[in-house]
Amino acid sequence: MDIQLQSRRIAAIRFRAEGQIAATRGFDIVAIQLPLRIELEVEPSSTWLCDQIDLDLFAVIPTHGESLLASGRLHMVLESRKSRYDPETTVELRCTPAAIAAYEGMRDGGPVDLRLKVNARVHELEPGSAHRKMLCVTQTAWGQEDFRVDTAKWTRGLMNAGLAASVLVEIPFPLHSDPHDPALEALTNAFASFQNGAATGWKACIGDIRPYLEHWTKVEPTPPQQPPKGSAADRKFKLLRYRDALYQCCHYWVHEAASETSRNDAVLALGSFAALLKAYRS
Repeated sequence: MDIQLQSRRIAAIRFRAEGQIAATRGFDIVAIQLPLRIELEVEPSSTWLCDQIDLDLFAVIPTHGESLLASGRLHMVLESRKSRYDPETTVELRCTPAAIAAYEGMRDGGPVDLRLKVNARVHELEPGSAHRKMLCVTQTAWGQEDFRVDTAKWTRGLMNAGLAASVLVEIPFPLHSDPHDPALEALTNAFASFQNGAATGWKACIGDIRPYLEHWTKVEPTPPQQPPKGSAADRKFKLLRYRDALYQCCHYWVHEAASETSRNDAVLALGSFAALLKAYRS
């Protein structure tokens, strides 16, 4: 975001995307470390000094607008310079664990879109005695910047502070199988729909899975009698029963309104389908 003084750009404060997000937790305070880059405009003489920079971090959710998440102050004194100077720093923004929990609930696995607003106290400088400068007119400058934080970095920072938990399990599938394997096609399509996000994407994810499950139940129905417990046939029987239950869930979700289909529903269907295919084919 640009900081303006008398209609001219004197500096800018940017989120540093390549930096790391960190968080620490006290009794009832969470400190978020946000990486920033400061850009100072080159001026022939020293004409201004900024000795107070207050920052507010807002969460931006399309369905909820903006909500204040954390606040802090950048403890640096900035002033005009004759040569280029773009320091990198980290600002500590504070909030409560409840604020993080509320934001994560609204985000619901979506992108981490944030807005940083700045209010800065800037003084004009006038020449004084003995090469000193005098503080003159004090003005307030402000600006804001929207940016997206890498979800993995955000989640890792919260996890390190004990504010979030995430489970990532890789389920590999061999590529030497039939290139037109309908099960893997259904899985690939479902994952692509899930990546699109939002209620329509999550419902489409389930809709990509259900037709294959329906076809599978017709060509390979679950045996009416349970085989001897602990046998290989018993393992197959239990996996088919699991498939039948997943199909019933998907059938129910597909016939709901898109607005009623949640990300958790899609996660359950996609994760269960992938694990079921892997287990059944192993």
